Amino acid sequence: MLLRFKSSDRLKEELAQVNQQIEKHQLENAPIAEASALIENLKKEGLETKAIRQQLAERSLPSVEEVGKATATHLLNLNRLKSRKAKLKKKLACFQNFTPTMAALSLSRAGAAHLR
Repeated sequence: MLLRFKSSDRLKEELAQVNQQIEKHQLENAPIAEASALIENLKKEGLETKAIRQQLAERSLPSVEEVGKATATHLLNLNRLKSRKAKLKKKLACFQNFTPTMAALSLSRAGAAHLR
């Protein structure tokens, strides 16, 4: 079995790409993100739905329905991106803690397992 390792440079490139995708994501950008935050704050204050809708309209933000639809449509994709980001960060952290001695040990164990 051939083991494939990505270089730390390659992992950093992938992390940068994922960060760009998260920044451009519809749920992370203004008006949806701003409207979503406003809705949450107004709910915490105890305002009713009618008052929340009025506040959104006054600020020219998407309606409660539009925010809900965008969330339902795009939340899974955003969660996947954030999960990928966490995995890449974890791999990069392992790379920084990985020494040449550890590499030799892991390769010798992989080789030994392959011969069994």
